[in-house]
Formats: sequence, C-alpha cells, structure tokens
Amino acid sequence: MSDGLNKIYIAGPMRGKPDWNYGSFMEAEEMLKEVGWEVINPAKLDKNYEETADLKTTSEEFDPDNNEHHQSINRKIMRRDLDAICDECSAIYMLEGWQMSQGACSEFYLACSLGLDIYYKGSNLPW
Repeated sequence: MSDGLNKIYIAGPMRGKPDWNYGSFMEAEEMLKEVGWEVINPAKLDKNYEETADLKTTSEEFDPDNNEHHQSINRKIMRRDLDAICDECSAIYMLEGWQMSQGACSEFYLACSLGLDIYYKGSNLPW
C-alpha cells in the first residue's frame, strides 16, 4: 500500500444486474474489512447519495446512453467515485465481471494511471 493510505475502493458491474449487484459489493466490503482495509463501497454511497437514493428506476432500466436525466446522474456518480479513488485510496478491488462495466473500466484505468495496488476477486490477494 502506498502513501500510508489504507483505503480500498470496490469496483464492479452494477447496471443491468439485479438490485444493482449491491450484494456482491456488500460481501466484498465485509471481507476487505476483516483483513484490515478501510473500504469505499459505491453501493453504500449510492444508498446515501441524493442523486441515487430516490432514482426510481431499476438497474436494467437505467440508460445513460439514451436518457438525459440518467446521463446527468451518471456523470455525478462517476465524478463522486473517481474523486474518491484519487483523493482517498491506495488500492482498488475488482469484482467479477468488471471488464463488462464502463464505470468499473474507468475506475480500473484511473487506478492504473495513479499507480494504485489492484486486486481481483479470487486472485492475487496478499492476505
């Protein structure tokens, strides 16, 4: 872990997954906390974020490519999450299926460009 930070961000697919894939994020958070990480979990951020707390759409219906309101919300979410990675994290934890998620790919490449440690569910874990 670099820069004395001990925070890790969880990245993975949400859009199109049942209940936004929150279960996978919560499971990962629990495991990461058990091994000593402070965790930034976007699923928890979403539930407490003004823009997403009352979104009134399912993950299958969320369509920022074709819906201006959804695009506006998506921009705010991505700004929030990318700022958290830049400002607070020394590592990122990639959930299964992250390669098929535009958001998770953005988070991955940002982590790469910042030189963060990158861990993948099921492999290369140092604990």
